[in-house]
Formats: sequence, structure tokens, C-alpha cells
Amino acid sequence: MRFSKSVRDISVRVATLALKVKPVFRIIDELAVKLRRYSYRDPRIAKFRLRLVKLIDLSDDFNGFYGPSYFGFGRTTGDREGISGYDSLTIDTSKSDLSAALIDYLFAPDSVLEVGCAEGHLVSALLKLDIDARGFDYSRFAVRHSLDEVSDRITWGDLLSGLRVESKSVDVVVALETLEHLPPERIHLAVEELIRISRGFIYLTMPSFGANDVGLDGWFEGKVRDERLDYYKSLGDQYQGPVPTVDLALDKNGNLVEGHTAIASFSWWRDQFLAAGCTRDIDLERHLYVKLEEFNMTPYWNAYLFRVPNCDISPKRELADEEIFDKSRNLFNLDRYLGQ
Repeated sequence: MRFSKSVRDISVRVATLALKVKPVFRIIDELAVKLRRYSYRDPRIAKFRLRLVKLIDLSDDFNGFYGPSYFGFGRTTGDREGISGYDSLTIDTSKSDLSAALIDYLFAPDSVLEVGCAEGHLVSALLKLDIDARGFDYSRFAVRHSLDEVSDRITWGDLLSGLRVESKSVDVVVALETLEHLPPERIHLAVEELIRISRGFIYLTMPSFGANDVGLDGWFEGKVRDERLDYYKSLGDQYQGPVPTVDLALDKNGNLVEGHTAIASFSWWRDQFLAAGCTRDIDLERHLYVKLEEFNMTPYWNAYLFRVPNCDISPKRELADEEIFDKSRNLFNLDRYLGQ
């Protein structure tokens, strides 16, 4: 027994070291993702895959900031500071069911693609509303641990390098709390890719500061270093950003807070999309912010809504349909979020 345990321990160490080699890691990680479709048919495959995933997680340092610890792996419950905005990702911590209800209410889409989908909670919620939903995420850990019910709909992808999806193939492209993780000088590439994919709308949320003409204004607190806070407040609404990296807030580990690299004003973010030919639907944006205020999300979600150039989708019903939202409210029990 001792010999077997020793052999097993050595095997684990060797396998872990082998997975530290980037090409090997990618091959094994992709194998684990592919094995998932067969693990439902054979418990032996499921057991093997589970062991393989544990080894990959222990060896995963290729995701950088967005590796296992970002999603709560190996962290103490309640430890949010310094890594990400949640110690574990669930439908409640992400409020993905509320997001799904808003998307259905605002756009009446047949299809949605989420960029930065993490483990697929929003994709799962959208499917419950009979919306054809898929997602991409840059974190291989997130794809590896995607929810069982949507594992075949979640794919690894790099927005800046282009996603493997046909042009003008979905009604709505969604990126929630995603673009702020990109270098400001490359945001235009992300904008172009989002426009390429959508044939209708783009729906976004990003931490922002400054004046917001349809909702609660943004702020600098928590976004810039404390010692630079008074300086940025003194600049007034004419300052657009993005805030230089040297002035961005740091967490307790000395890293940029939650990995945010693009912190800018509402007007700066809007200009990126307007310059690329998008237009704003002010009426829909106002409907959106009414709902965000009702659920006390305006302090947390700085939201944006754009129609892509040559928007050509025909909604299957009236947009901002209150009866439809009420159905989603009941289906997901959204009132549990009221007062939080």
C-alpha cells in the first residue's frame, strides 16, 4: 500500500511538472475539454477526466491573472480582495439570471453570443428563455469548468485575435465586465470584432467615471490610487481618460484591481463605438437604467447599448416588453435581489 501510494505521488509530481510545459498543457487541456462530451456516456471516462482536470488545475499558471484563483479555486470563502469580484462564481454572485431577463426584455433576440462568459451562467439562463446562446472566454480554467448544461456551448477564445464565429451571425453580442481588462490602445480591435459578429445590438457593462446622461454618474473611487484621487476629481467632466496605468488602483497584492487596465469615462467608451459607426438607442438605454435602478444595480453595472452599423434584425416582438420581463421575473425569482 505504501509503495502504491509513493508511486502515485511520484506520478502526480511528474505529471504536474510535464504540464508546466506550455505546449503540453494546451494539448492536455484541450483533451480534457473534448473528453467531456464522452464522459456523460461512460462513468470510467468521467472519472478519468475528473482526475485529469485536477492535475491541470494544479499546474495551471498559463492563464495568468485569469487562472484558477481568479474564479475562487484554492481561496478562502469570503476572500474577494486582491483577485476578483467574487470568491466563487454562481448565478447569484454574477446575477446572470437578471442579465438574461434584461437582454430578453431589451432586444427580443433569437440568438446571443457572450464574450467573457466565464463558466456560462448567463448562457445557461438565456437558454431557459429559449434564446440560442453561446459563449467565449479567454480563461481556459473557466472553459474547463463550464457548467455541465452548457459545456458544449462554451469555447476558449481571444477577442483581440478574433473569435471563431461567422460574421453577422447573432442578434446580440454581450460583454459584461470584460472590455476593461484589455489594454486601452487595443480597445478599437475589440470594438471591430464585436461589430463584425453582431447583426443587431451590442450590450456592455464596464466600470466608468464621469457624467452619464441616462443614469447614475460614475466615480474614481476604487479605480485610481488613493493618493491620486483628489487630482482626478479636480479635472472635472472634461477629462475622458483612460487613466494611465501608473495611476490605477492596486489591490493588496500589488496588482491592478481585478485586472482592470482600461478605466475611462462614459463618454470615452461611447466614442469608441460611435467612431466605429455604431449608434445609441437612447430610449432602450433609458428602459435599461430604470430596471438597473429597480434592482439597485446602478452602482455596480455601468451599462452601454449600441446598434451596429446597418442593424438588420427584426425583433420577434415589441422591445422593452414589460409583460415579458414579468415572466422572466417570476421564472428566475428575480425579486430575491430587491433590497440587496
